[in-house]
Amino acid sequence: MSLSIFSNQNLAHLLELFFWMFGAFLIGWFFAKSVYSKLHQEEIKDYKSQVELFEKEINTTIKARKTYERSGVVVKKIGTLPANTLPDNLQQIKGIGPVLETKLNELGVFTFEQIVNLTDADIDKITEVTTFGKQKILADNWIGQAKELIIDKMTNQEKEA
Repeated sequence: MSLSIFSNQNLAHLLELFFWMFGAFLIGWFFAKSVYSKLHQEEIKDYKSQVELFEKEINTTIKARKTYERSGVVVKKIGTLPANTLPDNLQQIKGIGPVLETKLNELGVFTFEQIVNLTDADIDKITEVTTFGKQKILADNWIGQAKELIIDKMTNQEKEA
């Protein structure tokens, strides 16, 4: 007596029923897909064209930013390091890390005094080059922090003298 899944008539009927149901599902799925695509063909074309436009816009924006960062664009410096002056550690200001400090130095910002004297145009240049938001600079209160650090620096110098 050999055992087979087809030796049990109930199982054979269940398998047959499964395949019939699966076949009916596939026929219905293909039919619905073809009818749906014909009925909504114009909408699908509109959506596809909108998606293509958005993809082009996103790609050009990203490429433009990367190109701008790599291009070595010469931007007018905000200031220069005054003679006989050591640069301050700008990372003491909350919101300025090592990368941002390097970019500020490239723009000619080296001291807390320069940060205190930043104008709106200077802040716009910083945000343009660093892609760092103007609102973030104002929210972190760079100018106020720089003033406090200048006061601390002067009081330390007076104590040393």
